[in-house]
Amino acid sequence: MRSLVGVAVALFFAGIAAPAQAQAEAAPETAVAPAPAAAAAPAPARRISLFAPAPGPPAQRRYHVHDGFYLRMSLGVGVLSASVDQDAADLADFSAGGGALALDVLVGGSPSPGLAVGGALLLHRGSSGDVDIDGEQVSATTQLGLGLLGAFVDGFPDPDGGFHFGGALGLAGVSVDIGEGEPGEHNGGGLGGAAWVGWAVWVAPEWSMGADLRFAGAITRDENGGATQDARSGSITVLFSTLYH
Repeated sequence: MRSLVGVAVALFFAGIAAPAQAQAEAAPETAVAPAPAAAAAPAPARRISLFAPAPGPPAQRRYHVHDGFYLRMSLGVGVLSASVDQDAADLADFSAGGGALALDVLVGGSPSPGLAVGGALLLHRGSSGDVDIDGEQVSATTQLGLGLLGAFVDGFPDPDGGFHFGGALGLAGVSVDIGEGEPGEHNGGGLGGAAWVGWAVWVAPEWSMGADLRFAGAITRDENGGATQDARSGSITVLFSTLYH
């Protein structure tokens, strides 16, 4: 009897477990979705630069431009005059004028294109067949001289062109010597100046040639024979120049 009860209990539990097992086997497996991966960072966009650098300064040519070292040598002809006043009552005033030759040498440099500064030596030598002594015209061979040593400025409005103008200022000397027994001599020093305008054409990469019209003048003083002499001298000259600049 006890064995029969055990068999019945076993069959009961077996009947319950069998349907549950069959149901578990019949149920479809549920797929487990993987966790979403972290989104990748987007690649940076490539940009095309349209920026253009500013153009540099144009290349400067090294010839046919008035810059750098300056050397001008000039020869010319013109007129030169001088007038001498003496403070002694027994000494006559005198004046003379005539044709003259001129020589100029200017040496310097350029602080900027088209501008030159430096030192200048201007020389004049002339003669006259007549002299005025206290208002009376006298025939006498008279030698005249005018010299200027100083600083100059010469400017070219167009550094590539030939037109230029300038001037000089410095120490001056004037000489007047009346010959043939007439009383009259002056060798004085003082101040002088000059101004010019000219034109030159290029004949080589750094050389040019041209002509200048120049005005020069000086005021000088001399002590002669116990008398004080004050002289005024002036010149107008046409010069033919050779320029390295």
